[in-house]
Amino acid sequence: SPRQVASEELGTIQVPSSWRGLMEDPTTMQLFWDIYSSTQPPHSSTALECLVQLASLRRSLFSSEGQRGLFLNRLLSGVLKVLQTQVGLRSHDNYHELCRLLARIKANYQLGELVVADQYDEWIELVATFTIDSFQHWQWASNSVYYLLSLWSRLVASIPY
Repeated sequence: SPRQVASEELGTIQVPSSWRGLMEDPTTMQLFWDIYSSTQPPHSSTALECLVQLASLRRSLFSSEGQRGLFLNRLLSGVLKVLQTQVGLRSHDNYHELCRLLARIKANYQLGELVVADQYDEWIELVATFTIDSFQHWQWASNSVYYLLSLWSRLVASIPY
């Protein structure tokens, strides 16, 4: 929807600083990855929506850049597992939310932060393959292509020439 696309441009979300410990706790994010992989839509796609929100957490929420880096590693690791296993991606809603999550990760993290993440090389390779597959089946993924284009546009715009 136009409202959803507009909200994608807003960037980070503000949560109370008192949530810091909960957001930095690895089990919080893992809970949503577990719900995603063990349920069907609409529960699985709602779990991905929650992960999109987690990927949007403001930088200043984290107690250190190190904690933020660990958080990013957990995000990329979860996406990597989904792309490797293809679990849930036959659902349009899950597919769409994964595309939103990919775009949100790049919107909230700089390229310099991504490239030093533990599994970046494998992550970017699988995201590229996923994107090519999406473009080859664009009729099926037409509502999600915007988010993939946004991701790659932001990645390319981050590279100094």
